[in-house]
Amino acid sequence: MLGVRFPEALVEECLRRCPSSYRLKARNPKHDLILGLKGNIVHFWGSSAMQTVDINTWKPHKATKKEYSDYIIVLDALDNNHIITPAPY
Repeated sequence: MLGVRFPEALVEECLRRCPSSYRLKARNPKHDLILGLKGNIVHFWGSSAMQTVDINTWKPHKATKKEYSDYIIVLDALDNNHIITPAPY
């Protein structure tokens, strides 16, 4: 296996220079998140949802544009969901 190794001192120095927290800005500033605070939990959705199931037959199929759009709308409406990283349809 090929790999890259960094000197331990370099890694430690870089970690010392990193901020302990940072602000992740939202479209609406009142929803900004501060990452790195103790007890601060952030939820990320990273699914492309390109496949779904028919709710009547439970058979999987490729999601339609409408199903994909509905999926994103539902995720955006969830209070406990902070970031959505959808793939283009």
